[in-house]
Amino acid sequence: MPTSPTAPSLPSGAVGQSSKIEQTGSLGLTVRKGALGRTMTRLTALAGSAGGFVASSQTQSGSGASSGGAPYGSITLQVPVDTFASVLKQAQSFGTTSNLTTHATNVTGQYVNLQARISALQTSEQQYLTIMSKATTVGDVLSVQEQIDTIQSQIEQLQGQLQLLTSETSYSTLAVTLNEPTSPVPPGPLPESGVVRAWHNSVDGFLSGVDGLIRLAGPLLFALLCLAVLVVGGRALWRRYQRHNL
Repeated sequence: MPTSPTAPSLPSGAVGQSSKIEQTGSLGLTVRKGALGRTMTRLTALAGSAGGFVASSQTQSGSGASSGGAPYGSITLQVPVDTFASVLKQAQSFGTTSNLTTHATNVTGQYVNLQARISALQTSEQQYLTIMSKATTVGDVLSVQEQIDTIQSQIEQLQGQLQLLTSETSYSTLAVTLNEPTSPVPPGPLPESGVVRAWHNSVDGFLSGVDGLIRLAGPLLFALLCLAVLVVGGRALWRRYQRHNL
């Protein structure tokens, strides 16, 4: 049984720094037939009520959907890290859980390291600015300015990484996939037994034979019918002739 994620312990060397946790989860839900759209709306509202937002969502239904045409969808929620466990529990109540994975990573050490590197570079920048104020030649000014530009570029890169880490540890990510039950496939015809197959073959053979005889006897029957008409007609004419002679 999956358990609610818990925060790892604070690493050594980061005393006084609150824990920075990257928390993610993946949840698969099977919802009632026809409830996909309503469940997507409920998940969107859930993220908003927790102080978060929907990062992405998509749905597909009809003949283009997978799993035998059953509608499905996916939605990614970004919620404050301290509400992650509560949001996950509520999301599970919207359907039947088919799969669940959660992952929590303590990045406090990385966070502290970035802060320390930025602080050190800012100190170096101040030192070079002091040197710049005492430079007396154009060459010295240009050389010091080159060092300052390099340091400022490094600071901007590290600050970008720190901002990204701050965002990832402020909001947890919960990716939810939803599926409706697939329609049952109608059973195919039962296989014929040997006796049934032999009976069908014999009936087919008999009918084919009768059909062949009818086709063969057709012209002969027509000729006999014509002959019978001539005989009957001839007899009638003969009787009339005899009556006339009498």
